[in-house]
Amino acid sequence: MTKKIKSQKKDFKFIKWLAIIGIIIIIFLGAGVMLLNPPAKNLGVSWNEEDAQSANLKLGRIREPLPETDVTRESVKYEGSHPVEESLTSEELTATLNTRDYKYNPMKKVQIKVNDDGTIEASGTIILANIIPYTEAFGIKNEKVKETIAKYGEKLPINPNFYYKGTPTISNNNANVKIEEIKIGAFDVGEQFPNNILNDAVNEQIEGVPGLNVDNLEVTNGKLDFKGDYPDKSMYVPN
Repeated sequence: MTKKIKSQKKDFKFIKWLAIIGIIIIIFLGAGVMLLNPPAKNLGVSWNEEDAQSANLKLGRIREPLPETDVTRESVKYEGSHPVEESLTSEELTATLNTRDYKYNPMKKVQIKVNDDGTIEASGTIILANIIPYTEAFGIKNEKVKETIAKYGEKLPINPNFYYKGTPTISNNNANVKIEEIKIGAFDVGEQFPNNILNDAVNEQIEGVPGLNVDNLEVTNGKLDFKGDYPDKSMYVPN
């Protein structure tokens, strides 16, 4: 009986040490993930359904679902066009991005902050698996995107957080986006996306949206001013 009790105590100690080692491993793994993927920067922008409705009214658009398809170019469609001259708040922009139900949304939990100094900040989580399909759907050349994913993909978590700060202006469908900072996970990738690469991507996305024409887009008085034409109807294959 004494031997049996001693054996049970040894087994208990062994299990206890295994549990302790397991906890240590989990802590270290968690710390490693945090180092590679710090939490998305909180820009202090919260939104509600009223902000989404306000943005839809200002842009004069209707959103409708499309039937399921595996052809990326058919996963998004637009119809019609009408003139728009409006200013959007940080909350309205944030609501617009977070309420778009699209199969290939490249980001989630996004915050957009429009600053009084003319800059815009954005943060959230990138859905890496959707980046290439999204660029294909909108006709954006994705060679540089593929390069960057290949370079950092193995080092990043599946869905890394991001942060952007810069000055976006568009005139007559020509983007002039100036980058101050771009971070994906813990990596500063600003050098991987020089201004001309980002501007080309924005221009290609404008071309990829029938009915969209940007006469002028700029930040003034803490809001994003838009003047141009906007599609009447935006249709997406839902997630």
